[in-house]
Amino acid sequence: MNRPIIFIINDYFGHGGHVKSFITHILSILKYTNKPINILCSNNGYLSNNIEIKSFKNINLYFTDMSKLRKLQFSYTLIKIIKNILQDNSILNIYSYECYFSALVAKSYFKNISLINSVMGGPNPFPLLDSTDLYIAVSKEQKEYVLKNAYGKNIDKEKVKIIKNRIEINPSNFEKNKNESYVLVVSRFDIGMKPSLNNISNILKNLPNNIPVKIAGTGEIIDEYKEVFKDYKNIEFLGYRKDLDKLREEACVVLGMGRSILESLLNGKASILVGYKGIELLEDIKTVSFASDYNFAGRKIKNNIDLNICVEKITNYHQTRFLLNKEILDFLDKEYSIKYFNEKYEDIINNIKFHKTSKIQVFLEYFYIFFSRLKRKFNK
Repeated sequence: MNRPIIFIINDYFGHGGHVKSFITHILSILKYTNKPINILCSNNGYLSNNIEIKSFKNINLYFTDMSKLRKLQFSYTLIKIIKNILQDNSILNIYSYECYFSALVAKSYFKNISLINSVMGGPNPFPLLDSTDLYIAVSKEQKEYVLKNAYGKNIDKEKVKIIKNRIEINPSNFEKNKNESYVLVVSRFDIGMKPSLNNISNILKNLPNNIPVKIAGTGEIIDEYKEVFKDYKNIEFLGYRKDLDKLREEACVVLGMGRSILESLLNGKASILVGYKGIELLEDIKTVSFASDYNFAGRKIKNNIDLNICVEKITNYHQTRFLLNKEILDFLDKEYSIKYFNEKYEDIINNIKFHKTSKIQVFLEYFYIFFSRLKRKFNK
């Protein structure tokens, strides 16, 4: 990495678990370079409380209030900070779409600035823009979405690279625990998660009452589900937990979607993807690979299983320990292990092209996005 790098990440605690993936990215880069790295993040977020990241001597942390960016999109304070730490020939890597246009405005003041947008979560709300030099998507689904909604007609597909969410994989995670005793549900309880949560609820209602269930997670609609299961003696709500690794080790099967299911698989656990569009067993490499293309969110399901089959499977998992086959574990290691991240990231930034961005172009693209979002809103 011969060029200065600035990371901008909106890591305030209101964001979902995908922030953890990007922090893992940044920590990995810090471990393998001695170059000075600037990180602009939230003054009340994950990085401000991360002891490990503060231990690196080659890092400069800058803090600002990002909690209101969802509504504002523009932040003049953020623009000012970015301009103060930017220099010609820098790489500006954005890990949050809310910071996107503030970064673009700041970029327009400098020469030879390369802008990378690392896409968070599900399909990105911002399409591919001319002023973006590169998108890093976390799945095939995201890449398809970004290209489909691109600004302009002649879009180079090579502008969008895929680096899947990275995880620090410990080989000991693959060992099976002998004291597996309960079904574990891991999920956020937000409005957007309702399709998945309703599917999970239907499963839990039909489980034999002698199978214990623990539910880890919290959110704005959790009371709604506590009310549904208030008379179920076998179901326990744990709230927000930091010891998910331990909970997974002692579970016989994990239900959920997204990162929680990925981490469950990496623990070698029986895992059931309960997503937006249905229920999927993750027992063979083809199904796991397909789910991986869609970030384990269940927006597309390869083999949607019947509720009764799902309940029967969970009952079997509770009675007989399930072993995830080595082919799946090897696939997950190759696709998600942090040890392969730096090589891919280095290759990307060493070949990234410069793209001069004018202030007029910045605002043209901003209004394009603004009206695109309005159009989608009225078409719902």
